[in-house]
Amino acid sequence: MIHPEDHVKVLILNKSLDLVAEIDLENAERDFTSLTYVKKVNGWGSFSGVVIWQGSPYVQYLLPDYRFIVQRQVTGTNVWVNDFAGFIRRIEFFTPESDAELVQIWGREIDSLLSRYLIEPDTGDAFVTMTGFADDLVKALVRRECIDDLDKVFPNLVVAADTSKSAKEMTIEIRNQNLFDTIAEIRDTANDFDFKVTISDDLSEFVFDTYAPQFGRDLTVGNTDGNEPLIFSIENRNMRMPRYWKVGLDAKTQVLVLGQGYMETRNTTVVNAANDIIAEWGIAQETKDAKDIIDPDTLIDIGEGVLEDQGPQEQMDFKTFESDSTRYWEHWKLGDWVTAQYLDIEADFAIEEIRFTVPAEELEQITPQLRQIAIRTL
Repeated sequence: MIHPEDHVKVLILNKSLDLVAEIDLENAERDFTSLTYVKKVNGWGSFSGVVIWQGSPYVQYLLPDYRFIVQRQVTGTNVWVNDFAGFIRRIEFFTPESDAELVQIWGREIDSLLSRYLIEPDTGDAFVTMTGFADDLVKALVRRECIDDLDKVFPNLVVAADTSKSAKEMTIEIRNQNLFDTIAEIRDTANDFDFKVTISDDLSEFVFDTYAPQFGRDLTVGNTDGNEPLIFSIENRNMRMPRYWKVGLDAKTQVLVLGQGYMETRNTTVVNAANDIIAEWGIAQETKDAKDIIDPDTLIDIGEGVLEDQGPQEQMDFKTFESDSTRYWEHWKLGDWVTAQYLDIEADFAIEEIRFTVPAEELEQITPQLRQIAIRTL
């Protein structure tokens, strides 16, 4: 997807979030060669490929853990928005065959700070034990490890107020586990909210928050939020190289979940795929051992999980074009849900990652990565 019009600049902030350098990528001349950055939801992206001459006045500010902010001017306006926030984590000085002395930096998106911490029990406790709604639990863990623990406090980080938007209530017991991995596991278990660290509009603080049911907006056909649907299709001239396929080579359509008990007394719960799937693909059985589980709802959840992972797959895939009606930031952003149509198939996708490539003298390229969340026949 080619995106030719936005004006992009980089801000370097010190660890206290004071602005120390501003690099206008349109007017940087020899100070800038290229920039690639990737941002994600429920994870962290990265940036790389910023190459400047060692004689540039900006070199003195390229320091470990200095904050790296990408701002863009929204097409057709005088509005600047914060599009990316990260840390500098690698600095390299080198001289290629051209004898030009260069500096290149790499780094990670700000969400990566959550991977720096372990969840450690208090003295005398075997575990960190918490009960609550899933989204509130992840906020409590971030507060505990990154704000309340004065030995590990992360500067300028705040956690948004609890909202209990998740429908999943749970109890967790944790000991010396990575904070990010734990948050991601809780989110995947609940599967009804996203999480993200963003930087405030005035660049004064980082904010950890949860979003239900997703980080962005619902722009799918038939959404109940009143949003204008965003549809990718060949007819709308914003889709290229579409593909659609069905596969069921080793697919399972019935799962026998083996709960507690022994031999003939073992509690067995049969979980079937939807009737239309069985009608199309037939019965193909699988077993799943769950010998420690009594709760019938949990046994059904386990079986449905197996069917989701191993059942027949129906997929659509395509690449995007930018058009007047599908322009980044103006019409779609990270975390949005959108719809695509091809042949007689319609599918909904979550935009869970975006890659930006900003060459010094060429047009910017923006590539969304889409995860299919629903598919149906028109």
